[in-house]
Amino acid sequence: MDEREFHRAEAQRRLSDAIQAAGEGEVLAGWLLVSEWVGPDGRRRLRLISGPEDLPDWQIAGYLHAGLEPEWRERRERGTEGAK
Repeated sequence: MDEREFHRAEAQRRLSDAIQAAGEGEVLAGWLLVSEWVGPDGRRRLRLISGPEDLPDWQIAGYLHAGLEPEWRERRERGTEGAK
């Protein structure tokens, strides 16, 4: 593990600890952070950081979908998927 990977893993651990501290008797199963970065050349880009480190891509995609479309669960429970 090089220095950059070490710092990334340490940041993931600290984020997990901070998020877990906000739980009330629950166990944190996974998380996703979307951040925007601006390089020295002014180019903007997004980065995804998730935890735990082995969080599968399908679960990350599910977090993004649920975050962008939070009403999907309510529609599913009402049996009105696809309707807004």
